[in-house]
Amino acid sequence: MRTVTAVFTVALFAGSVLLFLLEPLFGRLVLPTLGGAPAVWATCLVFFQLTLLAGYLYAWASTRWLGLRSQLAVHSALLVLAVAVLPVRIVPGWAPPPSANPIPWLLAVLTVSIGLPFFVVSTTAPILQHWFANTEHPDAHDPYFLYRASNLGSMIGLVGYPFLVEPWLGVNAQGIAWSTGYMVFAVLVLGCAALLWKHPRGQRAGSVSITAPDPAVPKTGPNADVAKGFSPAKTGLKACSTGSKPNASPDLALSGSQLLRWTTLAAVPSSLLLGVTTYLSTDVAVVPLLWVVPLLLYLSTFVLAFAPRPLIPTRVLVILLPLVVLPLGIVLAVGVSEPAWAFVPLHLAAFFISALICHQQLADERPPAQFLTLFYLCLSVGGAIGGLFNALVAPLVFTLPREYPLAIVAVCLLKPYRGVPVKRARMDAADLWMPVALGTATFALLAMTGQSGSSLGKLGLPLGLGLPVFLCYVFSPRPVRLGLGLAAVLLVWSLQPSKFGAVVDVERSFFGVHRVVVDSEHHLRLLFHGNTLHGAQSLDPAKAREPQTYYTRSGPAGQVFEAMARKAGQSIGVVGLGTGALAGYALPGQTWTFYEIDPVVLRLARDAGYFSFLRDAAVPVRVEVGDARLSLVHAPAHGFDLLVLDAFSSDAVPVHLLTREAVQLYLSKLKPGGVLAFHASSRFLRLRREFLALANDAGLAHVRQLDMRSMSKDDWSGWTPSEWVVMARDREDLGPLGSDSRWGRIEEPAARVWTDDYSNLLALFRWR
Repeated sequence: MRTVTAVFTVALFAGSVLLFLLEPLFGRLVLPTLGGAPAVWATCLVFFQLTLLAGYLYAWASTRWLGLRSQLAVHSALLVLAVAVLPVRIVPGWAPPPSANPIPWLLAVLTVSIGLPFFVVSTTAPILQHWFANTEHPDAHDPYFLYRASNLGSMIGLVGYPFLVEPWLGVNAQGIAWSTGYMVFAVLVLGCAALLWKHPRGQRAGSVSITAPDPAVPKTGPNADVAKGFSPAKTGLKACSTGSKPNASPDLALSGSQLLRWTTLAAVPSSLLLGVTTYLSTDVAVVPLLWVVPLLLYLSTFVLAFAPRPLIPTRVLVILLPLVVLPLGIVLAVGVSEPAWAFVPLHLAAFFISALICHQQLADERPPAQFLTLFYLCLSVGGAIGGLFNALVAPLVFTLPREYPLAIVAVCLLKPYRGVPVKRARMDAADLWMPVALGTATFALLAMTGQSGSSLGKLGLPLGLGLPVFLCYVFSPRPVRLGLGLAAVLLVWSLQPSKFGAVVDVERSFFGVHRVVVDSEHHLRLLFHGNTLHGAQSLDPAKAREPQTYYTRSGPAGQVFEAMARKAGQSIGVVGLGTGALAGYALPGQTWTFYEIDPVVLRLARDAGYFSFLRDAAVPVRVEVGDARLSLVHAPAHGFDLLVLDAFSSDAVPVHLLTREAVQLYLSKLKPGGVLAFHASSRFLRLRREFLALANDAGLAHVRQLDMRSMSKDDWSGWTPSEWVVMARDREDLGPLGSDSRWGRIEEPAARVWTDDYSNLLALFRWR
């Protein structure tokens, strides 16, 4: 029996590792071909979500309509058939069509290249647990413990890709390694099939009996329902006759409300995962790979929830939930995000407890093994709903990331009543009118304490937020009252002035939330992406044409244009638009072209009511919308005197713009004597090391300047620190910059040069 457990556990673990490795691997494969356009990533997301859902649907349907041995034969055939499309790669000879819409091509490539292997691997958890339930193993009546191995494998795959796979293997080698791993996985699954074929329990698929209570099984925790024989009254199951079949236990039917509840309990943490990830990575700490941490916590909650004994009992989670969610509500209402070291743990703790409380209820309410595949189908549907809502629906419906607080409110509504997972509190009229009264009182308190400007009155915060949140805590024993009360407080506070000051416009795109803010103190209009500044313009008409922030005339950017772009007839290209501040350096007779991937940024930069750099430029400025690398392919060869790459300051590094192949493309677009200028500013990455590697690899001369002038906050007038790297084919092409004492060589060790086949973001991380 130990052999059976070991083979099934290792197979489940291997399948989950492969699943989480394949998604980023294929994304890296298509990145150089299609760029980082939002439609590309959205299409990949939809494909993976729908294929995963199809895998769970297949597991349920084959369990329902095929006999056990028929299912074993069909699935074994699929396992072997998937080997025919390996190794993982883009199908040779397939190139994107010249049309502007590559989505049909991408879907076809995803389907042909990895569709079948991804589909087969996605079925692993429900199929193998169903098979295990039909063995003669003593634990066959409750195979859900294997789900822990599945989620542990997912965690290993998630962490392994950026930390172990990507730093050491190129994309092509990754495809070969994954294919080898798949073959090992297929052998393991075929071994599981062989064990079951040889020693089946002797029942048809889908008729796993509900065993009598076992005194050795604990009467509390996730296995309590197993010990008590899965009482239909407690799990939403309905008994029905099996006919005259001898020795058959009664078949059971699931109520629609139970299916809906499972789906909801899976959808809310899925939505919350993307919500907290988006919020943290744009509004709190724009740290590369920060998205890994919430996903690890999300997977760990499955491991903990389906453990034999819960690490944190449900009754404890019920106590902890308001203690973390309500302080988080205060943080979201006020809009504070600094210091990040204090607030990031609060967001993560609230997310962890919220996800665990939902997943632990799923574990507590899991059905008998005969409904296992249907249970996992509901979980898959819920996960897809939550993910697609955040990825595709929310950006169209909300201008701000409202899906995050909505998911928090939903968790409160789903909170168990007084720690009993299967008991429901009957909603009464007070659960509705008390939150409405709380919201009205909060609005009145804010009005009385003078909440009409951007600064808080002395009593505004304690009375307008502290008191309402305390009342929410009083509501906490009642899930509906707590959730609606918190929603009312957050709704009222969402109407208050922003932490950014006087926000005159908010736009949301696939790339995040953009805010146009007026800083009256320093007479500036600023553009923020999350909490990252992307440019500014003076409100003083006399200074309106002067570039600000990273682009001031006294800084490195100004020095580059002073040295390299002072002649009529020159052609200037800029990757990254921002406010269009660099257009302030345009001179009559020059030709200027910007490349910008986000249409929202272009709309804001062209709105002269916000930023007028493009309108006031000395020459007409052309803007190409789309991924810069793909757009530059169509630019005239040897057409630019100066090409500025300004797409890296947000710390969300577009890797495909920093590879050997990308630099070769840039050089092919430069005139003889032309210059490349890279804006290398980054709070968390030492990009200069990669720029040095690229310069050395291409045999280019380079200089670098880090502008960190000392300036007090009171004297700040728009300048911000910046780092720039300039490259040219010959030292003489650098002109005055080559002898300027403010510019020098990069003195750090070069990183390994990035290519379309290899990149390693971790090697550039500032570990401090």
